Amino acid sequence: MFIGFVVFIALGLVIIIYGRTILDILSAKEKNKIAMYIGLSMVPLGISWMIFFWGRILKNYRSIITLSQNSIIQKDAIFFTVKEYSLNDIEGYSDSIYLGDILMKTIVINLKDGSSIKILNYLTHNFENLKLTLKLLKIKRLKGK
Repeated sequence: MFIGFVVFIALGLVIIIYGRTILDILSAKEKNKIAMYIGLSMVPLGISWMIFFWGRILKNYRSIITLSQNSIIQKDAIFFTVKEYSLNDIEGYSDSIYLGDILMKTIVINLKDGSSIKILNYLTHNFENLKLTLKLLKIKRLKGK
């Protein structure tokens, strides 16, 4: 993570220092410079959106979930912390989608203390079997959450 931050800062400094020279080289034979400037201004917007999108996934969906007969064990994939919740601590689960995209489905396990565990289908190996497993553990499905 630190190496990525250093590379990001280094690239930013190169663009700031040599940006005008790079822009002059890119636009030397361009006839419609305004369209080129508009197009080049979209690049930082796209990169910013990509950082936001993947940052949100890392913030909300970085857990490794293990289901057992008596509990759910949540391991944080970044900080390596472990939390164990007994089945009595679970209020229920609900289905949801991520950022309005139908293809990115989530299952949200709601806990009685008000917190939740979010599980994204693209980051979960047996996502299709998860609902059946929750049903077998007698965890109720919540509607409207």
